[in-house]
Amino acid sequence: MPKSLISLSQWTQEECYRFFESSLKFKKDKIINKQNGKYIALVFFEPSTRTRISFERAAGWVGARTSLLSSSLGTSLEKGESYEDTLLNIDALGVDQIVVRCPEDMDLKSIESQLKTPLICAGWGKRAHPTQALLDYVTLYEKVGSLKGLRVLYFGDIWHSRVLASHQELVPQLGIECGYWGPSLSNDLYNFRKFKNKKEALEWAQVVIGLRWQKERHQESWSKDFLQKEATLSSDDMVPLASKPLVLHPGPVGWGEEFDFSIKAYSENQILNQVSNGVFVRALLLANGVNV
Repeated sequence: MPKSLISLSQWTQEECYRFFESSLKFKKDKIINKQNGKYIALVFFEPSTRTRISFERAAGWVGARTSLLSSSLGTSLEKGESYEDTLLNIDALGVDQIVVRCPEDMDLKSIESQLKTPLICAGWGKRAHPTQALLDYVTLYEKVGSLKGLRVLYFGDIWHSRVLASHQELVPQLGIECGYWGPSLSNDLYNFRKFKNKKEALEWAQVVIGLRWQKERHQESWSKDFLQKEATLSSDDMVPLASKPLVLHPGPVGWGEEFDFSIKAYSENQILNQVSNGVFVRALLLANGVNV
């Protein structure tokens, strides 16, 4: 595997499962390779809550020191320095790893090729979010074991999800079946199984992964009332099902939009477990890089 983590497309099935096992072993034993003296730059050009604090917590687990750049405030970005020059200068300072969240218009792969320092993508516009994809599938692996043949239903905005972009790099290696249900929109993207209605979709699914409706990215004008009537999952939808699907969401959850508030109390809700697992996944990457 490459020195940096932007894409998951090169990971093999064996590497995926080895990573899942290592993450869960760390979660159980709380033992990991300490990186005393390692220096990590956390560079968040875009807002973040879960991912940023998760990386900070993960760095603490492995004994690394960090510097945080969060937004442009108080940095040379306020003076007109580009994102690219910021990263190249951080690289020249001699840090050991760079964790970066950046907008879509950055050519992150081109910049990575100019760096001496390994880079971990913490969210790239709507193009990629590999650590989120890894923690999502670690969470599923923890619950169900082998993922081959698992039926995963995506519920929400598949067209603008960087999380789903990274999921799509993993599902072929893992043999996962993917489906989608939601309001009819003007364009299709991934080669998913499309369902005619919510009932049919939920009867098929073993896992439901919600994705935030990114209304700011759509030309259609959608009201909250429309989403609640047409595209909201509630615990009542689960009552008639013979088998209750696991429910995940990368966050932030659009409560009252893709998920009704009743999902908070749903017995198979894994959302906060995903958040917890994110620390162990990211700690493993900070301790060992992608060579796990």
